[in-house]
Amino acid sequence: MGLNYAETVRSPLVLAKPAAPTEAGHYMLVEYFAELLDEWAQDSDADDRLYRLGASMLDALTAGVPTEPLARYFEYWLLRLQGVYPEVRSTLSPDAVGFLTAVRSVPPHEVGGVPADARILRELEGVHRALIATHLEKSLKSDRVLRELRRQG
Repeated sequence: MGLNYAETVRSPLVLAKPAAPTEAGHYMLVEYFAELLDEWAQDSDADDRLYRLGASMLDALTAGVPTEPLARYFEYWLLRLQGVYPEVRSTLSPDAVGFLTAVRSVPPHEVGGVPADARILRELEGVHRALIATHLEKSLKSDRVLRELRRQG
């Protein structure tokens, strides 16, 4: 059975005011989540797990969860659900492994409470970006825009 109808109940985009670069990042983060889900979803094969992951990301953004840890959480879970996240993490720092271990047991709206400094989040971003590019055999447009927004902000 496919999806025949959808209705917007609330939008995470109400958080963003396009004039502010950091808040404009909310728009691009939603775009990034959507692009990743679209790339990983199989044509004409509904995947309830991916739908729930995407919906939970929108709820977390609406709740005001910090975007950087939320993005790393999303990437980690997407890659795990697709079976491409390596179990051997010997190349990650102990702090990065600690973050990943912690986010296995928290819902998205609690990710902001998981300790992770900018160094850990950048490390995971690099690892996740490489895994995504390898498995999709391309880089994402929204990822490039997000990085540019970060440089400007």
